[in-house]
Amino acid sequence: MKHNLLLITICFAAHFCLVGQSVWPGDVNNNGVVNAVDLLFWGVAYGAEGPARDMPSSDWSAQTFPEAWGQDFPNGLNYAYADCNGDGIVDEDDFDDAIEDNFGEDNPPIGPDQYVNASAGNAPSFRLTPSATLVQEGAMVSIDLSIDDSQMMLDSFYGVALQLSYTTGLLEGDDGPDFELQEDSWLEGDDSYVQELYADEDGMGTAQLAITRTNQQSIAAQAGTIGRFDLIVEDIIVGLEVDTFILRIDSVFLINDRMSIIPIVPDTAQVIIARDTSKLSTSVWEGMKALPHLNVFPNPTRNQLVLQAEVPVHQIRLLGPAGNIWIEETLRSPVFNRRLNVAGFPPGIYWLQALTDYGVLSQRLVILSP
Repeated sequence: MKHNLLLITICFAAHFCLVGQSVWPGDVNNNGVVNAVDLLFWGVAYGAEGPARDMPSSDWSAQTFPEAWGQDFPNGLNYAYADCNGDGIVDEDDFDDAIEDNFGEDNPPIGPDQYVNASAGNAPSFRLTPSATLVQEGAMVSIDLSIDDSQMMLDSFYGVALQLSYTTGLLEGDDGPDFELQEDSWLEGDDSYVQELYADEDGMGTAQLAITRTNQQSIAAQAGTIGRFDLIVEDIIVGLEVDTFILRIDSVFLINDRMSIIPIVPDTAQVIIARDTSKLSTSVWEGMKALPHLNVFPNPTRNQLVLQAEVPVHQIRLLGPAGNIWIEETLRSPVFNRRLNVAGFPPGIYWLQALTDYGVLSQRLVILSP
C-alpha cells in the first residue's frame, strides 16, 4: 500500500561501534541513557544472533564490545548493542535483565532521541479516551489509548515510544496511572510477539511508554484499543470543590519496520473531579471541558522545547523550581507555536505559562541535566 506520510529516517548522534568501544547493557541505541526508545531498537533486532561477549553481563557498567555482528541498524549502529546481556542472541532476557532493570540509568554525554509530533489534520492521531469525564472523589477511571487514522492512513506501524505527563496530587498513592496492554489487539494481528514497557517516573508527573512488535514486519493500524491507563481518584485539594486530572502525550516516536519515523498527532485527556457532581453547574462543567490545551514537547528536555497551543498566545513565561522567572516574552503578534531554548538551565521541575484570550494556560515541564 502506498504511504502518503512524510517518513523521516532516523539519524541519531549515535556512537558507532568501533574497536575499543563499550556496550552499556540496556542502552540499545547507544546514546547514553536507557529509555523507552531503546525498546524499539531491541524490537527491530529481536531474534538476531551474533558473537557473544567474552564475559556476558547485564550489569550497568562498560562491557567489552564483541566482534561485530553481521547486521546494522539504519543509522549504522551494530546489532551487538541490542544483545544487552551478551549471550549472543537478542531475546526476552535482554529486555528483562537489562532494558527493564537498567531503565533510567545513564552514561553521559547523552545524545538526543528524535521524537516527532505532527500537527492535527496532517497525520494520523493518537486518541486518549476516558471512561468518564466527570467523576467524584474515589472513582476508578480508565483512559483508552488508540490510533485514529481516519484522516490519513497509517499502514506501517512497528513500534512507538511516548513521553507522557499527568497531573500530580490527585491519584491514590500519587504514583501516577497504571498501564495495561490490550490483549489480542490489532498489534498482534499476525501473531507477532509484542513487548510493552511502561515506567512511571516516581510519581513526578512524567512517564514513558514503549510498545514494539518483534517479527520485523509492520502492520496497518486498525480501530480498537491498544492499551489502557487505570487510575483511582483520591481527595482533591482542600478548599476546592472541583479539580481536573490531565493525562497528556507530550512527545511521540513512531517507527515502521525500516525504522523510518512516522509523525503522528499526540492527544490529551482530562477528567473533571468534583466533591459532589450533583452540585456542579452545567455552565461550569462545559466551561472546564472547553478549556484549550497547551502542549510542550519534548518533555522532559535538555536543550530546546516547542510550545503548541490551540489558541493564540500573547505572552510566554517560564517559572523555575523556586518560582523565579527564567523566560518572559511578550509577543508582538500572537502565535500558536513557539520554540524555546533552555540549554544550560538548572535541572528540575518548571512551569511554562502562556497568556491567551482564555486566560493563562500552564504546563509542567521537566528539564534534565545536560
